Amino acid sequence: MMRNESLVVWLRRRAFACAGLSLIFATSVHAQLGVPTGTVYTQHGIYSWAGASANPIFNIPGDGFMRSPGSGYPIVTGNMPLSSFATPFVVGPVADWITTPNPAFPTFGGARTTISGFSTGNAAGLVWSNYLVGDRTPATFQGGSYNISGGDISGVVGPLGWTGRVGMVFPFRVVARKGWGYGAMGAVFEIEIYNELNQLQSVFDLGVIMATDGVGPRPDGLAWLYNNIFNGPAPGALTLGGVFNQNVVPGAVYSANGWVGILTPQLTLGPGWRWVIQGRLTLLMDPQDGDMEIDYSQIPSNFSPDLGYSVVPEPFSLTALSAGLLGLLFRRRRAA
Repeated sequence: MMRNESLVVWLRRRAFACAGLSLIFATSVHAQLGVPTGTVYTQHGIYSWAGASANPIFNIPGDGFMRSPGSGYPIVTGNMPLSSFATPFVVGPVADWITTPNPAFPTFGGARTTISGFSTGNAAGLVWSNYLVGDRTPATFQGGSYNISGGDISGVVGPLGWTGRVGMVFPFRVVARKGWGYGAMGAVFEIEIYNELNQLQSVFDLGVIMATDGVGPRPDGLAWLYNNIFNGPAPGALTLGGVFNQNVVPGAVYSANGWVGILTPQLTLGPGWRWVIQGRLTLLMDPQDGDMEIDYSQIPSNFSPDLGYSVVPEPFSLTALSAGLLGLLFRRRRAA
């Protein structure tokens, strides 16, 4: 049994597959995951920051909030929710949660989270089809806007057992139109695995990070986290994936896009075994005028977990709604 092993791969521009592993995930041998139960959460608001951290900071176990992506980026010292929801897990759409800018909180640029539950027998977890957050914080104020979402869910394996990969994948696009502080995205969950006698078999944390301060002094790129609390897979057996692209967009100070993901090797759970996942996705933005959102063009075609967190493109109607919301946020910013 391996205990107390950890892996932190610091910010870099490109991902890689660990030795001997392909980025293409294998199909599950058995289709025996029961429908999960639990609670799904989203919260939008504003935050303050101070200082800096060399190491990533997540409230895990806990609410999953990413307080810092590490690598010298700021530390979130306080946050004020402007809207939130909590609802039971269901298969299919859970919520399309939109928080528009509020004159009482002029730094907040708006946010949206569209999240669903999925369960197909051989795969299960949470799937996002949209996430975004806008911000217009003056350079003199140490703070920004945030969007956090995820859930605490669990499920039971059927009589044939199950084999598959646990993990997460998230694409992103960051744009700053005026001024620039930093933007960061981080996701982490803790998974517990129990046998049919409810005896603990494994506990470990998986996480991914994107952070950028544009032309600032900090490193830009992706990072991956793994904490083997009890009997998890060997760090060298993990598959790390992603790309980080910096782009020039007319009228923008800075932009970047890409994706980041992490997968375990194939894990086998016996009949009657139970799994529990608790985690969140955090978006932090602190430009004078900018936003972070999902980038459908960056969803990888060959990197997806069987159990965990993933993304799918939105239907056309919801994509149009998202574009309309962004247009509303941008018009309000220009009018401010």
